[in-house]
Amino acid sequence: MHQTRIAICADDYGISPAVDEAIISLVRKKRLSALSCMTAFENWPNSARRLNQTELDKVDVGLHVTLTNYPSLSGRNPFGEKKNFSSPGKLVLASYSGQLNYACIRDEIAAQLDHFEQERGHPPDFIDGHHHVHQLPVVSRALIDLVDERGLKIWVRNCGEKIGTILSRKVAVGKTLFLMINSLRLRRECFARDLKTNTGFAGCYDLTNAVEFRTLFKRFLSRTSNGTLLMCHPGGVDDTLRQRDSLVEQRVREADYLAGSDFLNDLAEAGVALVRLSQISHQTQGDA
Repeated sequence: MHQTRIAICADDYGISPAVDEAIISLVRKKRLSALSCMTAFENWPNSARRLNQTELDKVDVGLHVTLTNYPSLSGRNPFGEKKNFSSPGKLVLASYSGQLNYACIRDEIAAQLDHFEQERGHPPDFIDGHHHVHQLPVVSRALIDLVDERGLKIWVRNCGEKIGTILSRKVAVGKTLFLMINSLRLRRECFARDLKTNTGFAGCYDLTNAVEFRTLFKRFLSRTSNGTLLMCHPGGVDDTLRQRDSLVEQRVREADYLAGSDFLNDLAEAGVALVRLSQISHQTQGDA
């Protein structure tokens, strides 16, 4: 039987020990094919050490560029100030009104990338962004310039999906359409530098339990194509997570579903197989 090959990526590895432990557990159960790392926190060396002790032959490990809410690793925020990062909303507005500092953004991404490489011993398999910041004007250019300058042969997350698929899933339609429109620039920039991306994208919702996560996940699986990336945010709960993020209990619900038999049954029913995106063909400029 033909199977659709997709990646399921757990975001936010490194945000707290409990989140790390939940993601590592899912990796060992072969329930993920990618995970994305936040390297700007002081606990990153410990998180990386935990990761380095885990068999990762079936999983791509990426850099989750962080430019919102937290302290800067390089010492300056995207506005060029010696202050902490701003909220996602403020960053989005500033990116479209020409208020961001290209050099400071590039320095920050470089610092986070260097921190990844120092602890992992090699570059990431891919790069994406916390709150999808890597797709924003100025940020996307800084990221692509840096990747190109360093000669990294990696893939970059594209948060775009076909309009028909977005409308048929009926999950976070407004947000997903915004991400799709915002992805067009990044996609063009990746093509111009011969960088690969995923072909489709899923996983956006309101991050509450208003709709059971399994129900949402089955919608995410609908109409997927080869090379689709489905993001998720599984985790455990600890004081560090509560101090750093508002997304707490829902991470546990996601982790429980992904670890259970319903997840495997749903993949089989949808005809989906998990793969590393670094090991399959990715989209080009001509793909829809």
